[in-house]
Amino acid sequence: MKKQLFLIVFIFSVTSFLFSDSPLTSTPFYKAYSEINIIKEARVKGTLNLEMAEYLSSGSVSLDLKAALINALSWDIDGKNNSELYKYYLGLKYGVSVVDIQVSRLLPHEVFSLGYLQAMDNYFNVTDSLNLLELAMEDLDNRLSVNLVYV
Repeated sequence: MKKQLFLIVFIFSVTSFLFSDSPLTSTPFYKAYSEINIIKEARVKGTLNLEMAEYLSSGSVSLDLKAALINALSWDIDGKNNSELYKYYLGLKYGVSVVDIQVSRLLPHEVFSLGYLQAMDNYFNVTDSLNLLELAMEDLDNRLSVNLVYV
């Protein structure tokens, strides 16, 4: 009886672990910023547009607002392509093709935005996005917004 009970508890524990969502994608912290129009728009549309890309690249927008915008764009089990759209914007901004974008030429907050967008686009494979977020942490002096997304 004890073995059966243990087996049942073990199966439910493993199953819930396997199907648990990532805090990176399942924590809707954008709601704290839901009065901001661009964040409302990101939540409704779910797809990055030019205005949102400019917002993410703006030096006058704080990191927490950028993180909230990306969080509002959300994720999809089948993946998204917001990081690719952002790369196209960065290519236009820096006058290079998407394949020629060099992370070393990007501003630290752009590296952060790209890393977080990549994680939201495909959270089943976050290796590249974590590498970008690590670079952003170094360049942004371990700011809380970057650390919260990275963790």
